[in-house]
Amino acid sequence: MAGAFYAFRHSPFARFVFVALMLAAVGSAVFSRPKQLENLTVTSYSLRDIGIASAGQYVRVSGMYEPDEAYQRYLRLTALYSRSFGSQFVVLAEPGTGAVLPVLDQDLPAMDRNAAATLVGYIEIGTGELPPFYLVVGDPPNVRLANLLARIGLGVMAGGALLLLLMLIIHKMNYALPALWQHSPAVVDAPSLMWFGELGRQYSDVVLRGESSRFVAGIHEARIEPSKPQRGWSVSIRRLRNAELFDLATSHGPVPAIRLKFEDERGLIRRGVLATNSIAARDAVLNVLALIRS
Repeated sequence: MAGAFYAFRHSPFARFVFVALMLAAVGSAVFSRPKQLENLTVTSYSLRDIGIASAGQYVRVSGMYEPDEAYQRYLRLTALYSRSFGSQFVVLAEPGTGAVLPVLDQDLPAMDRNAAATLVGYIEIGTGELPPFYLVVGDPPNVRLANLLARIGLGVMAGGALLLLLMLIIHKMNYALPALWQHSPAVVDAPSLMWFGELGRQYSDVVLRGESSRFVAGIHEARIEPSKPQRGWSVSIRRLRNAELFDLATSHGPVPAIRLKFEDERGLIRRGVLATNSIAARDAVLNVLALIRS
């Protein structure tokens, strides 16, 4: 688990996927429609029954699409279609009754002029120079699907928040998790010494996990260095502030470890974890650190 979080934290690709997933989750969450009781039923009406009282309803209406000029002149003469509302509207008319319905010229299906057409949409109230009411073509939203997507998005965001919280906790523990149900044996197949923690500002705060190391004790300080000199880093311990013994969970099994809080060569408080392959080695390291502290 610690290894997975460590790889996630230091992988640009994983961070990109996480951010993209969170953005997608936020996008799906905004589909939530709390008014689940809104009227989304599509009701069939004749054009003469459509009026301002139908505003906000989804309707299915039939009529003649874009009647010819002769029929439009007839409508004007009968005061049923007194003016044109501009190019953003077309007309759906019901022959024989003189009933007309302005239709917003948006998302219209392909239809032949002077042909019968059936449209589905909701009635919108007009203001200003717009018709008193008009039809906006479109099917009612799928509220159930929208709310399902919203719940999935909220679940993903909650999971992402939990993931970030766990990552913060595990990062604070230097990616060194205790073995909860096992105790370290006397000898394990593991490196003699491993370091978990940051290397400090001089190394751009690089965090290592399970780095094979060696312990060098001096008169005034102890140093933790890589077992391979070409790695080129070191951690200085000038004064030990606190030490907590525990069994560390690793791929080699549980090993004895020390969770350290110490002052480095600049007097800054640092934290890290030293893991050994035996309890005797851990006690020996702790005894040396105690002497340096005193």
